[in-house]
Amino acid sequence: MSEDLDDVIARYATEPFDDGTPIAEAGLVSISVFRVITDVVTDPGVEIDAGRLADARTVGDLKAWLRDILAGQATGDAA
Repeated sequence: MSEDLDDVIARYATEPFDDGTPIAEAGLVSISVFRVITDVVTDPGVEIDAGRLADARTVGDLKAWLRDILAGQATGDAA
């Protein structure tokens, strides 16, 4: 992915954020999180671990989850 994850998240966040900001406090609601995911995950065959996504509490957690998916996408493994 050529675009920085912060830039993708900023496109949908309605409040300033850093890695420690709770997702909701960044103004990210379920549809905006979905949009971030669809912007980042370009391979339709990648399996999404919704349980792990549900455990994400902060923007940093979301970014770590997205990085894992990107790593799986690059290697062909499910994340």
